[in-house]
Amino acid sequence: AAAAALQGGTPKIIIMSTLVQAAFAVGIVDAFGIFAGGVYGFVKSKSRASIIAGAVCAIVMVVLLKVNWIAEAVFAFLMTAMFAQKAMKSGPPPEKMVKLLGEEDAEKVGKNSKNVFAALSVLSLVQTVLCIAIIADAQ
Repeated sequence: AAAAALQGGTPKIIIMSTLVQAAFAVGIVDAFGIFAGGVYGFVKSKSRASIIAGAVCAIVMVVLLKVNWIAEAVFAFLMTAMFAQKAMKSGPPPEKMVKLLGEEDAEKVGKNSKNVFAALSVLSLVQTVLCIAIIADAQ
């Protein structure tokens, strides 16, 4: 039976297992990063919306790992798009942040936030690609 699973000299079950393991690992790291980004937003700018959104998105990312690879791929892609948009956003920091932190600190937090968003967009993109590979391999 194991010999029948050979595909190009490599057992298909090992390929699938490696992809699934990678998707689980990246998904967990991505979820942790999303949650940590929410905590950062709360700590630096007292944004309750950041910590709530970060927690909810992290939980959804982890739950979907156990539910469905297509749903995980779609959600990871949406996270990629959202974080990439936030990372590329230009202009001054929000007025509320400037009032809370002052101009200089608001600029620093804004720059750090863009770096966090860029890293999260890359992680989410990697997760999207891994999920698509798992889906394609299952066909």
